[in-house]
Amino acid sequence: MKEGITINTLNKDRKIQILESILSSLRDWDGTSESAVGIIASNEPYFTQLKSMEQEESAEDKEVLIEIHQKIVVEQKKLMFHIKQERTKLKSQLDQVSKKSKVVKNYMSMKNHSIFVDRNL
Repeated sequence: MKEGITINTLNKDRKIQILESILSSLRDWDGTSESAVGIIASNEPYFTQLKSMEQEESAEDKEVLIEIHQKIVVEQKKLMFHIKQERTKLKSQLDQVSKKSKVVKNYMSMKNHSIFVDRNL
């Protein structure tokens, strides 16, 4: 029985370590979209490890894990909010560039087509 307790304790400690690593990387975010994408990618293996470690925990262990999970959710929401804002801003800029391109294209097409008036009609 002691061996089972030791394995559960090791598993719990490893889960806490993984969750703390995720939380640390989220807190180290510098506010840029590039680093946000990098953080999401670097945290993916941690989530995979957590999924493979699923087992029953005691109520006390669950409380600790839930507290860390909640902190992660808060930090990740900040990151996702920024990414959504950045996406909206980039879409708007792309629309503006597209409109400017259309105006220039229309102007150039009008300029390239010379109109001659035949006065001998």
